[in-house]
Amino acid sequence: MKLTIFSSTQTQKYDINYLEVETSAGNFVILDGHAPLLLFLKPQQPIIFSRTHAPDSKEKQTLVHGGILKITRTGATVITNE
Repeated sequence: MKLTIFSSTQTQKYDINYLEVETSAGNFVILDGHAPLLLFLKPQQPIIFSRTHAPDSKEKQTLVHGGILKITRTGATVITNE
């Protein structure tokens, strides 16, 4: 599954196993093949994910200051207002 994070200053791309986010509708864990969805991210909450090709399989977190999460069957795109 692909994760792309767009902000006004940079673009980050990752191959991930899963994605966990806090939204205005609650907590979501997204896996490959998830139904398409559009969510508003809660401000000041981390996005948690596990990279597929990392030397260690530890979780990674990145803090976002709100934004939109678009889920497709093969990936996730975050547009953040950082």
